Amino acid sequence: MNYLKFLVLSLLLLNNVSFSQENYDFIGVIQLPDNGIISYRVFFTEMNGDINGFSVTDLQGDHETKSIISGKIDKENDKLTFKESEIIYTKSDELTSDFCFIHFKGKLKLNNSKALIEGSFEGLYNDGVKCTDGSIKLVGEDALYKKANKLTKKINKTNRISDSIKSSFSPVKMINDLKMNTLNSNNNINVYTTSENYSIKLWDAGKEDGDKIFIYLNGKILISKYEVIKQVKEIDIKLVKGVNVLKIVAYNNGKIAPNTAKMIITDGTLEHDLSTNLSKGEFAKITIIRK
Repeated sequence: MNYLKFLVLSLLLLNNVSFSQENYDFIGVIQLPDNGIISYRVFFTEMNGDINGFSVTDLQGDHETKSIISGKIDKENDKLTFKESEIIYTKSDELTSDFCFIHFKGKLKLNNSKALIEGSFEGLYNDGVKCTDGSIKLVGEDALYKKANKLTKKINKTNRISDSIKSSFSPVKMINDLKMNTLNSNNNINVYTTSENYSIKLWDAGKEDGDKIFIYLNGKILISKYEVIKQVKEIDIKLVKGVNVLKIVAYNNGKIAPNTAKMIITDGTLEHDLSTNLSKGEFAKITIIRK
């Protein structure tokens, strides 16, 4: 065995050396002091105890906000700490200086069937002033889907619910929908970047049904009556300093209402995965703020 192969084998066998990266996805709620409940999701990758990822607050709500998180895992003592920092996007009209960032410290279980994050947090503004506190309870993705499947089986067995309701009720779909960033009529999402160059990838993630859209940038038309198909269309744009508004307008409903399109917008560093859900004549906006 040559030296290089021996070195690689030795590194793989050592318990205290790790190059693996694990992904974790948790969904649950934030509880505030006034007993208010807000939906919350945390996704992160872990490598040698360090975590990096994102949080999403108020999933599918009017104030849905995605933020960068970083922190530490102590697997020996089942502990997790993380803090939110920079906002990736928000549907809220609040100024970024008014956002309350979560600083969490609590318990972590990574068992697939019982994965859990639970503990308290302190909310701080960017300047370090306290804005609120509360608690967080999240369930791992695998455990959540397992519970959803069990609930589906129970519902399908009962005679108290009609077959029409059973066929339309899908807890798994509800979870998947919660994890999507969907733009409905009159929705606006604020995205932040320092780059002048941006690109839009656009396609139909479902069945091609003749959906057509307009896209405008700062009032000027980028594409007109474009039929969204499975093949990805890529559009490169240049941003002005300050506020740039992308407006997506549904030209029709296609064969299957509503008008839907899958989009990824990116500055080359951060990607924003979006879906539109519009009826004929409705629109949604993406406000890109170039710092």
